Amino acid sequence: MSRERSTPRTDALDFRRLRMLVAIVDQGGMTRAARHLHLSQSALSHQLRQLESELGAPVFLRLKRRLVVTDAGRMLIERARPILNELETLADDVRQHATGARGRLRIATECYTCYEWLPPLLARFRTRHPGVDVSIVAEATDDPIASLVAGAIDLAIVTRVPEAAGVECHPLFDDELLIVVPAEHPLAGAAHVRPSDLARERLLLYTPPAENNFYRDYFGRTAVRPARIDVIRVTEAILSMVRSGLGVTVAARWAIASQLRSGRLVGVRIGPRGFHRSWMGAMRRVRGAAQPAFVTEFLRQLRESVEPVRHATRRPARRSVIRSA
Repeated sequence: MSRERSTPRTDALDFRRLRMLVAIVDQGGMTRAARHLHLSQSALSHQLRQLESELGAPVFLRLKRRLVVTDAGRMLIERARPILNELETLADDVRQHATGARGRLRIATECYTCYEWLPPLLARFRTRHPGVDVSIVAEATDDPIASLVAGAIDLAIVTRVPEAAGVECHPLFDDELLIVVPAEHPLAGAAHVRPSDLARERLLLYTPPAENNFYRDYFGRTAVRPARIDVIRVTEAILSMVRSGLGVTVAARWAIASQLRSGRLVGVRIGPRGFHRSWMGAMRRVRGAAQPAFVTEFLRQLRESVEPVRHATRRPARRSVIRSA
């Protein structure tokens, strides 16, 4: 009767066994390979025989005291090398992600104007953390918290504590909003404005009133409304219209600092104490683990380096973590 040829086991090869075969070839024999792999020579010989049995083919020919690679063994080892390199690279990448040396940081804010000061900060951050792929996801600006919860971004820079569950917020800095008017406007010399001062004005907003945090907070407490509201999605267009006397707008002091210095525009405080916002970095909560080290470092640089901090008119926000339910 003819003996049936055994079928090789599909699980015969794994990282440990591929590494063993390559070591035998690279080290020039069983003795040095066993020493390299921290095994006894008998244990290594047993593992090799077991592998060949499971494969159903010899990897080496035993010629006296020498091992000679078979054609099947040569093919196996040649193909094993790139696999081992890829697995070792993968393991190293995992270790670097675990230590925070490598990772991904996708950022969005609730305000397009913020993207004017973010790029220089990102450039400095990349210099210090070349292993972190950091990018701005501008299309998430309309609703950064929804994008955060959906996993489309990793950090949302916002001014309101999100209601979404599983999100934690790290306070960053405060800034001040101003009513922006042309230099010749009657309000340009006012100490501050009240809602009634805007009742006859054309207010230019970047977002619709229902989505505009300033409008909801400021006009939500009074029955007074501006005479007209226009939504214009380009910041420069809004400022150009204000300079031309076609309306007034609201902007952060730091965002129009150069315009204020030039005298082309005037910023008037909103109320006697000003209208302030508190910015924070929102992230998905990592249960049972801390945020990656590079995220903590980015938040630190954001607090200390960006333009709004230098133009903030209130004390820096406290650095406690605010957690959503």
